[in-house]
Amino acid sequence: MEIKCDKCNSIYNINSSKIPVKGAYVKCKKCQNRFFIQNKPEKVEKNTEGAKKAPGKNIHEQNQENEFSSGVKDIVCPKCSRRQPDIHDKCFNCGFDYKHSKSKSNGKFFSSNSIVDKFSELSPKKKVVASSGILSIGVVCLAGLYLLVSIGLPWLSGERRSIPVNEDSYTQTQYNQAFVAWLKKNLWQDYQDFGHQSPQWDSKVKKVLDKYAMYRLGYYDDELGYDIQSDLQNIINSGCNDPRLFYILGNVLFRNGGDIQRAEAIVSTSLSYLEQSAYPAFYKYFAANKLIRIYEKNGYDDNELLDPLYEKKCDILL
Repeated sequence: MEIKCDKCNSIYNINSSKIPVKGAYVKCKKCQNRFFIQNKPEKVEKNTEGAKKAPGKNIHEQNQENEFSSGVKDIVCPKCSRRQPDIHDKCFNCGFDYKHSKSKSNGKFFSSNSIVDKFSELSPKKKVVASSGILSIGVVCLAGLYLLVSIGLPWLSGERRSIPVNEDSYTQTQYNQAFVAWLKKNLWQDYQDFGHQSPQWDSKVKKVLDKYAMYRLGYYDDELGYDIQSDLQNIINSGCNDPRLFYILGNVLFRNGGDIQRAEAIVSTSLSYLEQSAYPAFYKYFAANKLIRIYEKNGYDDNELLDPLYEKKCDILL
């Protein structure tokens, strides 16, 4: 069985019989990435050579059974209604010429599995239900076509109609401004009430918290995220061990797709510090939840790691 690392695309061949039925986690020898593989048993080709004659059956019957079991489509003879594989030119029961019938219908010959045959086999009540369903699909398609013509084409051509705005309208820009202002206020207030303060770094903390409030909008994930990482690392290097700052650093590392192993260590440290601090309990919930997401990103499935974190989340909620 061939598997490929989803990180560095290295390819390995392993014996599928050694993989559990539910699958397993493996580690790439090249990049040490840990990823999950599923058990896909190798297909075994059937031995079709020298098919043995079944006891008590003649050669003609044995060949018919082989034809039916080979996956060939079945047809029903329109003359004698005998079901048989569509591999002969004539019906083996009445001798009806399929080739002649196909040429008259431009080569189209409906099998017993066709939509027409399926529909004809339905009861009158089910035919009404099926017809209603087909009609409903047609109505939906026509409605979609109307919307495409009346709304989609003008939008694609640049003729966009703006939503009416009046003095009482609350815009997305206003919401963003209110959200950032609220987050700046609360982040700074919580730091003043519960954080590790010092005149050496307080002004720097205020600036980085303001940047983080903007970052939470989701519009500046890359550029602003790297600035926050750099500022926070300088603050921590100067001696600040505030647990919320550790959490923010780990969260930005994780969201920006940085060093996941480093993000794991930083968020774990943040959770440990938060449990010993006076910060509100919901901050501990955020840290525990973030650590679970990091473990899942790294492919950990160890209950000894995950269960205590889930228990902490439940305890905080209760």
